[in-house]
Amino acid sequence: MVGLLIRMHWAMQRDGLRGARRFWAIVGVLLAIGTVALSILRIRQPVILVDLLAALSAAWTVVLALAPVFGGVGRGIRPEHLALLPIPPRRLAIGLLGAAVVGVVPAIALVAFAALAVYGFQFGWLPGLAGVVAALRPTTGFTSPVQKTGSKTFS
Repeated sequence: MVGLLIRMHWAMQRDGLRGARRFWAIVGVLLAIGTVALSILRIRQPVILVDLLAALSAAWTVVLALAPVFGGVGRGIRPEHLALLPIPPRRLAIGLLGAAVVGVVPAIALVAFAALAVYGFQFGWLPGLAGVVAALRPTTGFTSPVQKTGSKTFS
């Protein structure tokens, strides 16, 4: 079930990634790679780099939270589309969560927040693992289908 919904979501995203959406996706990937490249830099005053990475992480959080508001949510798989099928609500919720976590925006977010892990691994394994946790947390938290739905499917 999860694999099927993920393939459906990828097919919908692939067809919808044209024009301005493709341009902004490329810009997002380039900015995310720039954020990771910045975390590799070694400067004389590391406090400046820490402040800059913290500000960039906050900016990425705000941008990724507001992108659906200003850019539109686009086409996606909604619980209403599958309401007539005999799928248990728990299984549907897990499938929709899996489909929401894969895509262009979560991939860009993962690359952008990977800068925290890259910077942390410069100081050892424990700070690096904390950076991995920090990089994975925003990626899985923005597009939860359980938060988006208002239907009676999940009652």
